[in-house]
Amino acid sequence: MERTLYCVEPVEPGWQVCVGGKPLEHFRLKVSALCAAETFARIRHDATGEPTGVHMRMLCGDLVMIGRHG
Repeated sequence: MERTLYCVEPVEPGWQVCVGGKPLEHFRLKVSALCAAETFARIRHDATGEPTGVHMRMLCGDLVMIGRHG
């Protein structure tokens, strides 16, 4: 089963949480966006059993995996 990835990425101003390229929420603080993305991923995994994960797009453009569920 394919893992659903929630992405935290920088936007002006602040940080955005996206899934499948679609924005979900905007946050002023990076830590708030990371916590929300982790919560979204955990809730989806708990509800559906599908594997999920969180990755963050760094300011340099690289993607870093932050967490996985399932």
